[in-house]
Amino acid sequence: MTTRRVDSKRRDTAKFSFRGPGSLLFFFSVNVITVQLLFLQYSCVIYCSCSRNILQWTPPTPLKNGRRCKSQKLTPIIIATVKKRGGGGVFYVQKQCSNLPDELPELTADVDAHVDWMSTALGKLPDAVNFWLGEADAVTSLHKDPYENLYCVISGQKDFILLPPTDRPFIPYGLYQPAVYRQKDDGDFEVVDQRDREKVPWIPVDPLDPDLERYPAYRRARPLRCSVRAGEMLYLPSLWFHHVRQSHGCIAVNFWYDMDFDIKYNYFTLVDDLTAFTGQH
Repeated sequence: MTTRRVDSKRRDTAKFSFRGPGSLLFFFSVNVITVQLLFLQYSCVIYCSCSRNILQWTPPTPLKNGRRCKSQKLTPIIIATVKKRGGGGVFYVQKQCSNLPDELPELTADVDAHVDWMSTALGKLPDAVNFWLGEADAVTSLHKDPYENLYCVISGQKDFILLPPTDRPFIPYGLYQPAVYRQKDDGDFEVVDQRDREKVPWIPVDPLDPDLERYPAYRRARPLRCSVRAGEMLYLPSLWFHHVRQSHGCIAVNFWYDMDFDIKYNYFTLVDDLTAFTGQH
């Protein structure tokens, strides 16, 4: 195993390239203070502390055995359904419980059960493989996940706003009453508070239009913007904050690998605790 260390106090972009499994050439760029690249046999893991990194891979077009993937055929169905609806509610298949193999087995022939090089690098199989399909009005608010995330777009485009874990002191959190959407007889939806449930943490700032008077610390955050198009894959490291938009009828599949509760997690917990201790959001 080889470790390469890059130290820089400048805001320059460091560029690297290396070969991964199957002689695919991976390119990525990072704005770094410290980056460690851990190379394993036939594969690689990227571990970053105090850094910004995006890894993108462009696989072949989403065809299998010379035919269109079944999931691509769903696009005109959802578009027609939304047009027919005429208003009320937002359509988004985004159940995050490994819904692809468990609830949509008809589509599993179009997708590998895991990503070989990532599984080799991490020494584990994914905890969940999720299917995503929705309209342009389906927007995911800023949040983080305890997973190493490989996000693959099959059709359309996903637009990510990314913030590293080290920006935690500038990202506001609050406790909010949980609620659910309930569809009424006329087809519209209403919000129903779950007052018998404990409040849950949530990030109230909108990175598309941040209220800097209310959340002044967010001025110091340094978001990255990344568009992932059909046939592209985004590696989103665990604990990175992300806000997601999509084109109308976008279809995607992602692979969630459970994060290791290692020194990276300890660093984030320290930053999170210090943020709370100092009274920052």
